[in-house]
Amino acid sequence: MPGNGHDDLYDVRRAAFELRDTDRDEAIRILRRAVQKGGEIAVLAHGALAEIYLDDLGDLDGAEHEFRAVLAAAPALPAAELGLARTLRQAGRFEDGEAHYLAAVSGLTDNLREAKKSGGESLVGAEETLLTLLEAALELADLRGESGADPAPAEVDLSLVAWAETERLFDAADDELDDLADAATLDRSPIVSDARSKPGGRSPTASPAGGGGEVPH
Repeated sequence: MPGNGHDDLYDVRRAAFELRDTDRDEAIRILRRAVQKGGEIAVLAHGALAEIYLDDLGDLDGAEHEFRAVLAAAPALPAAELGLARTLRQAGRFEDGEAHYLAAVSGLTDNLREAKKSGGESLVGAEETLLTLLEAALELADLRGESGADPAPAEVDLSLVAWAETERLFDAADDELDDLADAATLDRSPIVSDARSKPGGRSPTASPAGGGGEVPH
């Protein structure tokens, strides 16, 4: 008999945010059952499993499998692109990791541009999206350095940073987000080049940041 959608969502959230810390094996069992149900609940469960495998267990193969499952159902989803990029970076697969970092940066940028255009409720969470975008850009520069290549800076649309400051999106944000936004602001940045001489106001970033045990079967 199919489960109630609200109950399924509650179970996935409980596994991802509560049981993950108190009973990881049970969390994984609940999430695997949710995967079998298919649909949107399965996508959420795949994502939660991926984070457990990467951040808690260090199971890179398991994390990659789950992130790719999310992307198969929701192509180009920025959170999954970034998670997969981090997984591949840890595995030393720098070329593949770079491609997914670039996809994450592109998707996050698109999301922010849409929030800027739409306003209103679209602004909810925009500060976290910008923080994630800046972190992804910095991590990409690190990956390039780790690979032995020239750590060419990743591009960030600085007009989005200026817009976020104008909208005072960081007023209620934590210190980490505020400091990172300040670091990426034009004329004050140790990590962002001056964009005024570049067409379209786009500018690269360069500098560090970073981000992800066996799984019960």
